[in-house]
Amino acid sequence: MPTVNESELAFESGGKNIRVDAYLPVTTAGPVPAVLALHGAGGDVASMGRYASTLAAQGFAVFILHFSIAPALFPLIRRLSCGTSQAG
Repeated sequence: MPTVNESELAFESGGKNIRVDAYLPVTTAGPVPAVLALHGAGGDVASMGRYASTLAAQGFAVFILHFSIAPALFPLIRRLSCGTSQAG
């Protein structure tokens, strides 16, 4: 399996620091297709890294953004999924 280069990057947006995990194929002959994945809506980011490594080994550049506002949405998502949200 081809070698994958993993690195952690960050940038600022709206006054918040956003973490990005980058998974890149080590050898390329030019531009490669890219996959952008968002993490932050629950789940396990470690499992996303496994998929990102697999894609990078196949020649894709994969970037996982750790989206920071999703935890604030959890109560709304729970209400909507339980049918307890009130309209209006």
